[in-house]
Amino acid sequence: ESDATFEIYGSSPAPTLTLTSPNGGERWQAGSTHTITWTSTNPTGEVSIYLLENDQYVMSIGSASMAGGSYEWSISPYGKDGTNYKVYLYWGEGGVGATDTSDATFELYGATPRPAMTVTSPNGGERWQAGSTHTITWTSTNPTGNASIYLYKNDSYLAYVGYASMDDGSYSWSLSPYIEDGTDYKIRLYWSDSGVWTDDFSDAPFEIYGASPKPKITLTSPNGGERWQAGSTQTITWTSENTSGNVQIELLKNGEYVVYITSAPMADGSYSWNLSPYIENGTDYAISLYWGSGGSWTEDLSDAPFEIYGASPKPTLTLTSPNGGERWQAGSTQTITW
Repeated sequence: ESDATFEIYGSSPAPTLTLTSPNGGERWQAGSTHTITWTSTNPTGEVSIYLLENDQYVMSIGSASMAGGSYEWSISPYGKDGTNYKVYLYWGEGGVGATDTSDATFELYGATPRPAMTVTSPNGGERWQAGSTHTITWTSTNPTGNASIYLYKNDSYLAYVGYASMDDGSYSWSLSPYIEDGTDYKIRLYWSDSGVWTDDFSDAPFEIYGASPKPKITLTSPNGGERWQAGSTQTITWTSENTSGNVQIELLKNGEYVVYITSAPMADGSYSWNLSPYIENGTDYAISLYWGSGGSWTEDLSDAPFEIYGASPKPTLTLTSPNGGERWQAGSTQTITW
């Protein structure tokens, strides 16, 4: 620990929040829009807004500028009727916080029954071949909007499958031929609206079998140590196994994404890249290659950084007119300058 105490001084007055609506006794209809309001002192940043029922968290409503003092809340038509709701406001920064809650409860009424879905296939025990097409089916009550469909493996998210109208009750799924064999797959259906949601999983796992060997890509250039001049044309090259579809090519710097370069057929093994003359000089660039299909993916990066040099000065712009305070008449002709 510090051997002795130290001082923090000169702090600004901490913000405070006071919720003014809903503050008790209101009756707000599900599906309507109402304004949540508050007053504050020393406002700064954003206030987070939450819905409570019986003083327990229900959902996040949204956030708004503390100084603005209001938030337009579009209440979901599918919420639950009840008389024990409150709104909770929160702001925090650096260990200092300000909160306020409705002084008394308010009522939400007139909710439409919440949609519900039940997966019927695959629902456990099916054996579906990689590369084949199968129909995902479900039943629903009070259907509305779209059901999003996800693939899980070992109860962990694997891939987004697609979406369909909830009342359709089915989706034709073309399985990737490269999806990994396994007996522990499930389908998840999910729907949400304004913070209200419903979902369902396959009751038991199903199997996917007969997968084709997954493609593999190996970047060969630039693979470390190259010096490429800004404005020049250079060839990105790679080798591949079990070639399929397109490979996505991106530029990284210090391991962080910089720019998407292109998509090229994996089988081509090369791409002619026209470097921008204004790309920033640096010795820490790498290329990323990526391929993915239906939850299967493969990628490769440059083994070591390469250099880009000789960049031309990047253009700059300074707007000179209109730059503040002008009065321009509608229908007139004016000159924008920079």
